[in-house]
Amino acid sequence: MTEYSSDCLVPIVHKAGELSTETHTVSHWWRNDGTETAILISADLLRHDDDDTMM
Repeated sequence: MTEYSSDCLVPIVHKAGELSTETHTVSHWWRNDGTETAILISADLLRHDDDDTMM
């Protein structure tokens, strides 16, 4: 999978099993450049407090 991120000038190529973390200020998208089906699991983890800066 190739990740295109608003905080990187060049795309990031990820291998199977790798992970990527980000903050709420990052905009990004992913593309499967391979020939096999890829599964991307995405999750938003939010703090449980009164912080309005999170997503």
